Amino acid sequence: MARFRSMIHQDSSSDQYIDLEQADFSEESQQLEKVLRPSRECVQAALSHIRPNTLTKLVDTYFKHSEHTSRLCLHLYRGVHRARLLYTPLHNLLDDLPLGFDLDSYSLSDSQCNWALNVFLQFDNLDNPFLSSDSHNFDDMRRCLSQLRQQLDHRLKKSHSRVHLLRRTIPKCPAFFPSNMSKKERAHLAQLNAAAKGACVLHHHLNTIDCLVAQLYTAIEDDKFRIRFGLARDQDRHAIQEVLKQLRRNRSNFEQKLMGLEEDLFFCFADINRARSLLLKEIHLHQIHHPQTLLAR
Repeated sequence: MARFRSMIHQDSSSDQYIDLEQADFSEESQQLEKVLRPSRECVQAALSHIRPNTLTKLVDTYFKHSEHTSRLCLHLYRGVHRARLLYTPLHNLLDDLPLGFDLDSYSLSDSQCNWALNVFLQFDNLDNPFLSSDSHNFDDMRRCLSQLRQQLDHRLKKSHSRVHLLRRTIPKCPAFFPSNMSKKERAHLAQLNAAAKGACVLHHHLNTIDCLVAQLYTAIEDDKFRIRFGLARDQDRHAIQEVLKQLRRNRSNFEQKLMGLEEDLFFCFADINRARSLLLKEIHLHQIHHPQTLLAR
């Protein structure tokens, strides 16, 4: 986990608030190369030694989905960083106010009013770091993963049946079955299991991340609405104080959601790499023990 934090943070630690949609794609690809394990090159090298067939296509599809999900996680992690930059001036202003600040016992000074209006204007001029969930195509990604899981489950049932049939038949008629046939079927089963578990993990993380992104997007839009209310009343001290009270009241919950998204993104990175490594290990084991065989159609 610490490795992910250090590698990603190095490339996301700029103090400039940039437009994420216009960020250099090659820079994002370089970031992905640092955190995605095994790399795309390692996966392609392993699959290049196997003739394309139904099973290898499913495995290749899983690797592509996992890479795409990792890219999305990087995209959103940069959004977390930008959200913190967006809120830093606002939180600095809130930190400068008395801890027990409320409308009845405290009145903003002229300088604090001007400071608040400047911060409000800056906040309003910057885009929401989190696009709506529709723009991330979460539904499309989940739909593709669901289809992949169904296909993998179908192949798993067929593979289980073959292994079970071989176990029953080989003791009775060993001469009709090569000695490595059952081993190859078990290898196929292990690969299918690894891909199916990986797809299930991806689906779970996408659901969690989608929910958190939607909540953060809405929270920021709500804050923008409150801030525009304050800007519309310009020097209305009472209105500005009311906006600040609402922002302070919501601050803790917002920061918790931001931390929750950040943590789940790191867990998603780790789980993706763990599943990719396990699947590639199973492929390598099959190639080592059966270098002259091909995966069955």
